[in-house]
This record gives sequence, structure tokens and C-alpha cells, in this order.
Amino acid sequence: MIFYPDEALFCRHTGEYGEKKQRNQGEKASSIPTEHSYESSSDMFQNLGAVFARAQKILEPVALDLAQREAECIIEHVCNIPRKKLYTQKELLIDKNSINIIDTLLNKRLTGMPLAYALGEGYFYSQQFYLSPEVLIPRPDTETIIEAILEQEPSQKQLFLDICTGSGNIATVLCRERPTWSAFACDISMASLKIAKKNCPFSVRLFCGDMITAIHHSTTFDFIVSNPPYLSKAEMTALDPSVSQWEPQQALFGGDDGLAYYRILAQSCQQILKKNGRLYCEIGYNQFESCRDLFVKAGWSDVCLYKDLGGRTRVVQVQKS
Repeated sequence: MIFYPDEALFCRHTGEYGEKKQRNQGEKASSIPTEHSYESSSDMFQNLGAVFARAQKILEPVALDLAQREAECIIEHVCNIPRKKLYTQKELLIDKNSINIIDTLLNKRLTGMPLAYALGEGYFYSQQFYLSPEVLIPRPDTETIIEAILEQEPSQKQLFLDICTGSGNIATVLCRERPTWSAFACDISMASLKIAKKNCPFSVRLFCGDMITAIHHSTTFDFIVSNPPYLSKAEMTALDPSVSQWEPQQALFGGDDGLAYYRILAQSCQQILKKNGRLYCEIGYNQFESCRDLFVKAGWSDVCLYKDLGGRTRVVQVQKS
């Protein structure tokens, strides 16, 4: 067995080498039994290949065909080991502290907790974000709204509003992709804004309030973006437990028909948009006709629809008349 001290024993969470105390002293080590152990002096280590194989097996009941991918994410997160090394350097030794942290994360995942919440982070538009159960986990479908805005809006200086910002992922990506842009971002949940504060750059100002009530009407924006709650009462009852039991219900439920927040947006956003300013909204896969009719009736013009990678209509774009 080959031993690489510079790589195998480095603990990402303490920033030091060798066995160290856990970063979170209140966090108990897992009860998951260890296997394929290797004892060196008074310390206990395991080789990377064994840790990886064991993590996959443990995750199979909850992650199913994604067990391998989730095991990769957990080990990469804890040990700061590039994914390639999981397959090419299986003999690397992992220190006991890192193994304990991996076991803690595996136990969290076994409760049904989504991986992003267990890790406290996730990716959106190839960028990393802090996450917690106070905010929704960003979905790839939402990248459709990013692409629509980057395609339609000029790259020069813009001020935009992000309504129902959640983790701040949309405002953050837009401002990073267009460094001359700045944003106001609002959410009714103070808990979610605490997460957004960790994610958003200085060019994004955060406000707590219900829809546009946090914004003074003397402020006008070049465009507005919103990914509001849009699940209907029927859809809420049919949610997978990984969503219904873990993600914030307030950020999901859009009223009995799922359209409650679109009605508010349609009636209120024109007054804070500049001339010819656009509103971009993510919508449910089956809501495009209802949303289109709703915005047209409220006096918006130039309705455009955008489809996600699955071919489902995911974004509606309308313009101030």
C-alpha cells in the first residue's frame, strides 16, 4: 500500500495535516461501521478506494442510480480530492477525522436530506452557492431564465430587480456574467436573505419584503426577473418527499391554481420599470397559456416564451407597454 502524506492526510476542514478534532465540536461521529481500515501507529486510516466503495453502497437505498455521483461529491467535498483521483489513486489514505465527517454526511443523506443541504452547498450555472433548508435548491431548468436575459438585455450598465431571490443565485449569476450590472434583490424570508448575503456580490443589494413592497416606487429598473412560488395545491400534494419534507413550502406554493404571484407581478411591476423595460418570470411547465393570457390582460406586450433543455416552456418574457 502506497502512502502519500501530502495528499492523504491533509484535512480540508482544519487546514492541517494528520488527525484533528472535528470542525464542529457539537457534531457527533457517525455510527456507520468502518471497514477496510489501515492502522499506522496509533492512528486509523482507510484507503480512498475502500472509502469510496463503501460510501456508494451506503447511499444506494436513497440515491439509487445516483449513488456513485453522490459518493464522489461527498468525498470531494470533505477531502478536497479531485474526482479523477477517486479512480486513479485508490491507494491514497484518508485520515480518521475526514472519515468521521464523511460518515456524518452519509447519515444525513440516509435520513432523506437532499445532498445539497447535507453539504451546505450546490451549483447553479457552473457556480457554487451556499445552501440550507431555508432556501430552494437551484434547478438546472432555472438556467433558462439566465440565458434569456443575457440574450435580450444589453451588456452595458443596467439596474435590475430580482423578486423572490431565495439564495440569490439568479442575481448573483447575472451580475457575475455582466460586471457592469447591479441589482436589488428581495425576499419575504429573512432566513433566506441570510443565505443570499453569503452568496451575493456587493453589486446586489438585499431587501426583505413581500414582492415589490420593499422597493420605493421612485426607483425604476431596466428589467425585472422573478422565480416566484408557482406550484398549485394539487401539485403540492404530489411532491416527492425529498422536496415536500425538506424544501421551504413558502417558496413553492403559488396558491390554489399556482398563479397567485403572477397576478401580483402582472399588476404591480409596470410602475417600477423604465420605458420598454422587460419582466422575466420562470413558470411551471403547464402554465404558459395561463400566464400569457394573464399578462396580456394586464396590459403587457411583446410576450415571448422560452423552453428549457427538456423542451418544456419554462420562461415568459413580457414588456412594459
